[in-house]
Amino acid sequence: MENSRRVKSADYSAKIQQLNRDIRECRQGALFMAQKEQERGYRINETDSKNVEKIRIRMIRLRVVRHDDMIRSYSGAVVKREIPKIPEFPNIGMVLEEESHKPTKKNSSPPKHVRTQSKHKSANNRPSSPPPVLKVAAVVLDKNRAIIDMKIEEKQSNDRIDDNKNNNNNNDSDIVYPAGVKDHHPYKIVAQYRRLLGKSTDFNAEPLCIGEDETETTILGLSNFAGQHGCDLIFTDEEHRFDNSMYRAACGVADLGSIHLLATDAVQTATFCFVMDFDFNNEFEESTERVESFVTDFCQAIATILVCDANNIRMFSISKMDKDKKKSEVKFGVTTAEVSKTEQLAEKLKSRARSGFSGNKVLERVVARNYDYTWKPALQALRLQISDLAPQFNFDYRPDYVPSEDNRGGHVYFLPRGWYRHGLRVLHKYEKDSIWLESTNAKGVWPVAFHGTKSWAVLDIAQHGLKTSAVKVDAMRQDAIEQMGNEADGPGLYVATHCDGGANIYTEPFTVTSSSNQTESFRIVFQCRVKPEKFTIHESPVNNGKAWRYVDPSCIRPYGILLKKEN
Repeated sequence: MENSRRVKSADYSAKIQQLNRDIRECRQGALFMAQKEQERGYRINETDSKNVEKIRIRMIRLRVVRHDDMIRSYSGAVVKREIPKIPEFPNIGMVLEEESHKPTKKNSSPPKHVRTQSKHKSANNRPSSPPPVLKVAAVVLDKNRAIIDMKIEEKQSNDRIDDNKNNNNNNDSDIVYPAGVKDHHPYKIVAQYRRLLGKSTDFNAEPLCIGEDETETTILGLSNFAGQHGCDLIFTDEEHRFDNSMYRAACGVADLGSIHLLATDAVQTATFCFVMDFDFNNEFEESTERVESFVTDFCQAIATILVCDANNIRMFSISKMDKDKKKSEVKFGVTTAEVSKTEQLAEKLKSRARSGFSGNKVLERVVARNYDYTWKPALQALRLQISDLAPQFNFDYRPDYVPSEDNRGGHVYFLPRGWYRHGLRVLHKYEKDSIWLESTNAKGVWPVAFHGTKSWAVLDIAQHGLKTSAVKVDAMRQDAIEQMGNEADGPGLYVATHCDGGANIYTEPFTVTSSSNQTESFRIVFQCRVKPEKFTIHESPVNNGKAWRYVDPSCIRPYGILLKKEN
């Protein structure tokens, strides 16, 4: 009897611990939303108001459940109370703080009537990949100028990453090129991939693998795609998840979890040039250490003013002014994963700079004036982990017996007939629950859509003079607001229900030369899942099928790369 009571007490203890974590999450969410409301100012956002109410109700009901379980645990009393359904924690874009508690035992679970968010559950059983840290990677001191390169600093998994860095620096002496081939670039790209696999870079002994169903052709397609958008394809064997892909994108590095943002140039940097009251040469005295220290302090000071993450601030250069030798120009940018959020922060900084930053040790030397900002693409690299490619999930849509239609998540799935899919390893790259990826029409399954590799007609980033918004044209925005309300009132991104006549019209073919007289061209499209009820449906801008417009970039998840040879 005593042993049975101890077991029950232990069970309730585990439940109470889980409830404490859920309640703590609600408190963090409430503070997050309060800060968000303060930054938004007078504008009323209906979605945010609903999320605040959900958090409030969830916390109240979780406290009631905890109270009852504490009574059951410590007094053994029978508590009979009917508790209303507890709403799930809403997706508000909050990054949960690291918790110091130990994970619960495998045989313990939260009460059945407590609906724990799947993302939160996975945080206990499968820790999120560590958030990236943006740091100064290099400083190049020139006459009266310092060029700053800021990159993500992350834990390297093993020495092969260092080897890969050397390979990226054109250390290609081990490559044997086929006779007669003048374009060596594709071979250098594939050589990097082969080195990570421990394969030969002798392309005479092992020729380049060209074809719709060849992984090496997919690698070349991704390299070409990255180059179209001003990025480099970089390889890594570091294990990472896609739960913070949007955060990494804001730091300048896309991965296969945010590749759709690269395709539309959706991640934009608001670029400023502040005039500061110091002489460049006297301030730094040709010391890279002094420059690095200044960059770190400056970025942190801007982040403090804007109440944002320091990783959202990136410096590009510091230079001596030609007209006034005792003043310097500091060029830097503000970036988040959402253009609207970036613009909000940029406008806030612009407003503060008019009156100066008196009282701030670092920024008080900024000359007060009406600074403006310009937009530029933020992403600098597309990072590919070799294990991101999952051949076991490849699928050939080319045979005649492949059906034209199926159903996924309550929507018609128009299969990409004539294409070949290279599967991506996305299981457990997000939350632990993988129902979103199932091949059924059940509730919780995300429907299938397709995304091209270049900007849609709805996104036109001007190279010069566009200072008020990164999105110049969004043809379906008003229609989307009429369908969904204020939740759709933001810069829109688009996917297509059809591959042919839909996403493929927003692609550019890439060409591969496998020998001196053999050239083949391919197109690449991303096969995605889109979160239900988070998009609006439109007739345009596609030639076939429908276009789905969404605002939250985290509501789309690429899970396959489609290849098709040009006729």
